[in-house]
Amino acid sequence: MLMLTYLTIFLLTSLSSLIDFSFEVIKDLKRQNIEAKLENSVQRAAQVLLEKRVSELETLLKEFDERNNELLLENIAFRTASMVLERRILEIETSKVMDTLSTLTNNQQ
Repeated sequence: MLMLTYLTIFLLTSLSSLIDFSFEVIKDLKRQNIEAKLENSVQRAAQVLLEKRVSELETLLKEFDERNNELLLENIAFRTASMVLERRILEIETSKVMDTLSTLTNNQQ
């Protein structure tokens, strides 16, 4: 009978230890689950922020490209105007030289 009592006490103690261990395992699993959920939330938030930043950068790049194209067109217009003005100046200078030569020729005759 005493042996049965010791065996019962041993089994109850073992069962109690097993229950305590099970609770610790459950707490640890809950903590890991909470940590995993938190990590997932942080990763999702980081992804949203990155997507937002990428979108902002794409918008800035598009605006930059549009402004760059505008400046290229302005540059072409200014170069064309410059070439036209240079040609007109050359025509005027040539005309003055021709007039001067004509005057000199007429004076020599």
